[in-house]
Amino acid sequence: MGNQITPRSRSLRSNIWKFYILRTFLRSLVFPTLVVYFLFSGLSAVQIGLIFSIGVFAAFILELPSGYISDKIGHKHAMIICFFVKALAMLCYLGGAFWWFILAEILFVGGGALWSGTGEAFLYETLKDINGIEDYEKLRK
Repeated sequence: MGNQITPRSRSLRSNIWKFYILRTFLRSLVFPTLVVYFLFSGLSAVQIGLIFSIGVFAAFILELPSGYISDKIGHKHAMIICFFVKALAMLCYLGGAFWWFILAEILFVGGGALWSGTGEAFLYETLKDINGIEDYEKLRK
């Protein structure tokens, strides 16, 4: 079969651009928007820093079990759960109070921890299935 383009490989190739759109959203667009939202919600710079610091600590703690969970339930299911957890986090951000923001941040970074290993594995497996594994390092950045 080699590098022949089949309907399945064409479908798998579309996973790559979808992966990048999701990764861009998860990494680049949320936190700057949250800072503005927090400021409009009346939080001080110290409170905003505390929320993000708790988030960094939670992400550190949740990173290891998230890989285990992803391996146990499968990458596709883990990515779906990631987005449900992040959606729940967005609802908690609407709580409008400091403690709701902390809960939301923990949920958001928990979903991000689940995404980090799962997304990379998903990209690798997709490239492997379409015989494009040599592009992994280039696309991973």
